[in-house]
Amino acid sequence: MRRERLLCLVLGLLLTPTVHGQVANPKLYVFADIGDGQLGLINTQTDQLVQVDVAGLPGWPGNGIVHKQHAWVTPDGKTVYMSIDAMAPSPAGIVVFNLNDIDWDNQTADVTIKKTLEISPPGESSNFPAVEQVDPRQPIAHWTQPAITQVHGPSFRPHSPFSYATIWTDDRIVAFNYQINNFTWFGPTFSYGDFSRHTHGLVFNSHGNLALGTGYYYDQTSIDVYFFFTRPRGSHSDLRLRLAARPRAGGI
Repeated sequence: MRRERLLCLVLGLLLTPTVHGQVANPKLYVFADIGDGQLGLINTQTDQLVQVDVAGLPGWPGNGIVHKQHAWVTPDGKTVYMSIDAMAPSPAGIVVFNLNDIDWDNQTADVTIKKTLEISPPGESSNFPAVEQVDPRQPIAHWTQPAITQVHGPSFRPHSPFSYATIWTDDRIVAFNYQINNFTWFGPTFSYGDFSRHTHGLVFNSHGNLALGTGYYYDQTSIDVYFFFTRPRGSHSDLRLRLAARPRAGGI
């Protein structure tokens, strides 16, 4: 069987929190409020909050129109990423911010936009299979089938310079090098078809050689296991995730 049903893990994967720095700057947590133009910064040691109106910064894509999903920060606390939807005139992509300074006491921060990693053009449509309501007590909510491309589920692969996200609205996986803030040599995305369909993030083990992902849609009830093949340095062929036929004994 191609997929092992590990339903007890589904809830934990779907509720995985925003990625935050865990090495050089463990006190910094970042978040994005979907409905506004704010980037949130939290000092987890003092519970201080700073919010920055990033939609008003020079270089913000989409002429101030905001529809974002997630934020995550590099381990050194110097670079923040924010995923944005393909709500015209904005492309679907990842905005890269320089976090130059934080004044916790005065609740201000010096944040600048470095670039936007564009994944899909403005207005690109989502791709969902048709589903039918089978019980009048459980209607199909419109928000479960958004019309445009959305970027979700960011993560860092341990022991590598790569960050990943997923196009929840279809079957693509995003990979980029966060040390140079560019996509990998094979382009911004790759796909495993139905296996990676509607995946909401990849969750890596501490070694960075295995990851779990799960489909976040009505007919998706399985956990998918991905693993990396190790290749010679410089070959770049280990950047793509390859699918395991089933979870390995002993877990991850």
